[in-house]
Amino acid sequence: MSNKTRRRRNNYPDRMADLKGKKREVKLGDKVEKVAKPIAKAIDYIAGTNIQNCGGCKKRKEALNKLFSGET
Repeated sequence: MSNKTRRRRNNYPDRMADLKGKKREVKLGDKVEKVAKPIAKAIDYIAGTNIQNCGGCKKRKEALNKLFSGET
């Protein structure tokens, strides 16, 4: 095992300690975006469109996150 590998592995617990308590809540809009974005990218590639950047995905994500997070 090289020195770089050892340093990287030894640093891992420190990085995990930094992330404790900072876990990002994944909401429904985030999950839908994760599925819809690659589909939009494929459609753009095949059809030559630009629906990936139309803004609808962002609006849908914000609406779903707001609707299912309890915010008013």
